Amino acid sequence: TLGQNLDDIDLQSTIDSRVQILENCLKWSAIAPTCPDTLSCYPYVKKDPFIITDTPHVFFPGNQPKFETRVFQGMIISYLL
Repeated sequence: TLGQNLDDIDLQSTIDSRVQILENCLKWSAIAPTCPDTLSCYPYVKKDPFIITDTPHVFFPGNQPKFETRVFQGMIISYLL
């Protein structure tokens, strides 16, 4: 992503780590959980294109204040954040 999804979650929550927000997006299976409420996007009616149906092996945002990495231990597989 370009990072707006993490920027918006950072504004709306008390989570202080961007990599923790990114890990939560994987847990929630949502790339942009605040769309279209507080993050501008087209409101889809039939299907949400921001739902993660196939978990990626690498998941990263751009335009973040600093570089961080973490290996997320999912139920079956590890993911590089």
